[in-house]
Amino acid sequence: MGKHKSTAGMIASGLCICLTAVLASTASSLAARRRATPTSTLSVGSRMAGANAALAISSATGTGIDAAFSGASSVSNGASGFALNYAPSANTDEGAFSALGFADDGQKANTFADLPWSLWANVQGAWLTDSADGSQVNGTIGLGYKLTPDFVLGGFAGYETFDYDFQEVGGTTLHSEGEGWTIGAYSGVRLSPTLRLDGMLGWTDLSYDVASSLVSGSYDASRWTAAGGLTGDYKVGALTLNPSASLYVSWENQDGYTDDGGTLHEELDFYTGRASFGGKIGKGFMLRDDLVANPYLAAYGDWRFSGDDAFVANIVDTGIENGWSARFGAGFNLISTGGINASLGAEVGGVGQDTQVWSATGRIGMLF
Repeated sequence: MGKHKSTAGMIASGLCICLTAVLASTASSLAARRRATPTSTLSVGSRMAGANAALAISSATGTGIDAAFSGASSVSNGASGFALNYAPSANTDEGAFSALGFADDGQKANTFADLPWSLWANVQGAWLTDSADGSQVNGTIGLGYKLTPDFVLGGFAGYETFDYDFQEVGGTTLHSEGEGWTIGAYSGVRLSPTLRLDGMLGWTDLSYDVASSLVSGSYDASRWTAAGGLTGDYKVGALTLNPSASLYVSWENQDGYTDDGGTLHEELDFYTGRASFGGKIGKGFMLRDDLVANPYLAAYGDWRFSGDDAFVANIVDTGIENGWSARFGAGFNLISTGGINASLGAEVGGVGQDTQVWSATGRIGMLF
């Protein structure tokens, strides 16, 4: 009888030890997930938000520079679409449209030489598909002044809002949303009648809300974004060719915070960037005497890179991965002799990777 009691006691003791070990392991795992999950969310959502914001702002400022230099060409190429610009001057309307190939006198219009100011507004929406989900909207306005016929300097302000969801291996959804305000400056130099160099620098004040199935938290951040590029402008018969090479990089610092589970998270730094090579091709069509349309097609090769000091655990996908991918776009532009120009365009990036980013851009501008 005593022997049986001793055996039962040993079994009970063994079960207690096993149960204690399991509970300790579970508690340790939960604690690790409490520490890792929000940090993973910061890294994943923040890099995607930073990349889309950098693209939207650099595209907007690039097209603003196009408008300022349109005194030498009625059709020019911005990162988010061709810019067709017209404003009244001493030259004739026929001179302006001859630059689009509508007249056979070979005249090259310079209709905007006396208009130094350029005002523009740009809105871009972006959506993820496939292994990640979410959206982002960036709105940017700017004002430029042409200091010389070949040099423009301007300032801009913008707002962004974003909402992204990503999946862990175990099926847990990581959520990141936020908003930010941006200010910055841009400049452009026309190196020759067919080649332009431009650049921009912006600073963004951000606020984030992040969550997983276990914990959530909020924190503030700041981001610097720099971009530059070379763009060509060549006429081949009735077509306009715009080869380009561009680069943007953003650096973000995020404050430390304590999540609602009581875990303290240290501040996080990361960077993300993209180098692009490709171009656009377009052709102008006169819709009526005072209105021209210019449809275009675009194709690029993108090299993406990023890095941070976060511990990213068990993330299935972090948006478009580092490395090469393709990007394609299409759109159209409208120009009126009243001095207002507008454009609509769409792109899909990340072609060849697991996640694609679709974007649509609308722009309106004027010279005065």
